[in-house]
Amino acid sequence: MRANPFLHAVALLAFATGCGRHAIIEAGPEDDLAAVFAGAPDRATVRLGNGRYHLNGPGIRGKSLNITGAGMDGTFIETTPDGGLLFADSLYSALQDLTVTADT
Repeated sequence: MRANPFLHAVALLAFATGCGRHAIIEAGPEDDLAAVFAGAPDRATVRLGNGRYHLNGPGIRGKSLNITGAGMDGTFIETTPDGGLLFADSLYSALQDLTVTADT
């Protein structure tokens, strides 16, 4: 019996997305990033599109988030000058394809 390539692709997608166990949250520059992070469940992926995002908050505490952008030249998280992007008790958190800067 020949393998069905469609079923193989579905199986790979299910494996890559954690079989639906982890939420994927899409956010845009108009969204309140602190609220998005606070409302995201543990181990969620937050996908940020192109644009500048302003973070006025404590960052991520007590959960792990995978935060991905649309490229380091396209997605910017701007924090307060004395702030930054803090990860506390966030063992499996990651940043990918974005730039974090201080808003001046």
